[in-house]
Amino acid sequence: MRKKEGKKGLYSILKSTRRTLDKEHLNNLFDRIEQVRVDKLAQNLKADLLIHIPRI
Repeated sequence: MRKKEGKKGLYSILKSTRRTLDKEHLNNLFDRIEQVRVDKLAQNLKADLLIHIPRI
């Protein structure tokens, strides 16, 4: 399979399926998020961006 055909195949697969999301299921997933981990990730990302992205 050529690269272009693979992309087209993936695109058609992703576009063809419509999914409905169950509100209760999503709420359960969001309830599992640990806020401390999210905050730590945000701090690490901010520190990395301050080092690697030049200020304008």
